[in-house]
Amino acid sequence: MQKPLRDLANYLKSIILTDIPETYVINPIFDCISSGENIRSGVLAFRDFLYQLLDYIIADADFYDKPKKIADKTTDTINLSLEYPFIRDIAMVLIHIGIHGELNKSEDSLVLSGSQLHTALKGARVSKVPEYLQHLTNCGIYFTGIDLSEKKPDLSKAEILEITYPDNPVMLTGLKVMATAQLNTDKKGLKPETGSYTAPVDTIFLRCDYRALGEKKMKPVFVFDDAIKPFSAEIQAYLLKLNERYMDSGCKYKTKDLCFRISFIYTHKSRGTIGSISISPVNGCVIKINAENINDYTDMVEKFPPVIREAVENGYNCAKINDPEACNPRCRGYEFSINGKEYLKCRHLNFYIPLTDLTYSHIIENWIDKELSCLQSE
Repeated sequence: MQKPLRDLANYLKSIILTDIPETYVINPIFDCISSGENIRSGVLAFRDFLYQLLDYIIADADFYDKPKKIADKTTDTINLSLEYPFIRDIAMVLIHIGIHGELNKSEDSLVLSGSQLHTALKGARVSKVPEYLQHLTNCGIYFTGIDLSEKKPDLSKAEILEITYPDNPVMLTGLKVMATAQLNTDKKGLKPETGSYTAPVDTIFLRCDYRALGEKKMKPVFVFDDAIKPFSAEIQAYLLKLNERYMDSGCKYKTKDLCFRISFIYTHKSRGTIGSISISPVNGCVIKINAENINDYTDMVEKFPPVIREAVENGYNCAKINDPEACNPRCRGYEFSINGKEYLKCRHLNFYIPLTDLTYSHIIENWIDKELSCLQSE
């Protein structure tokens, strides 16, 4: 079941970077926008504006929440265009203002052609743009060059559109810088013929991730720390401990960020993928254990609490049960026996344990430890 817009807005607030330092190295490619000092101040101001915008959405979320129904949704990813079009479209308006707007000499306004913005947003499949401009006006951003009080304002006829934010003008510098940083991460998302940016904007722009401004790539540990922030301090500590366990056993992890679901996939040189920790606003935290050696410790599995044992027994069956020629011919699935019953489970789709609290945390921990101990003996 799809969560309300208010829940997603709260989730977005929780993943905005809070610990932005006063000083950090900025890539020289941003020198053409403003000075380092102004950029840093602008990023802080833009972060504060994102909080303000999300609070605005939360306050009237029921009014704006008009998603399109998705039949038989089975994944924990989010399609903003279909499920949360208001957030997607207003973010698109902001990022296109940042990409195409030019700061004036005093850096207290962004200036661009209304027709240019209209064309770019049309290519990005954003309709009812004047309505979004009015919402942004309600949040303190003002647009000179278009009369939003008209019944049908025509953005394409606005020769010059001047955008100001009187509460803290340097925010516009931050807006442009973060929009540029998002663009730099995926330039294929920009359509040169229209100036439309159509790639996801949640990785950098909506998180105000200042580290994208640096000369070096982010260290993965920071990404993990950021991803678990929506959870309680106790669950954060537990996830950090699991991460440390994997790393201390010689594992490495790679991140897979897809439509608001970020997965930390742990691999070992002797066996490949051995597990993952996935986080999304849909299902929260889900731990996947690739139980390659489950047949060696079925006595432990038989003693699992019913909830965990059922996750094993009811996991996805191997496709070869119904068709011996199905799937990868080199894969035999997980073959094991529990309480005298034989099982053949899919390797790729098992085993998933939702982490809603710490009730069964020691069971999960012991299970992971068992798999990791098997690595040492391989």
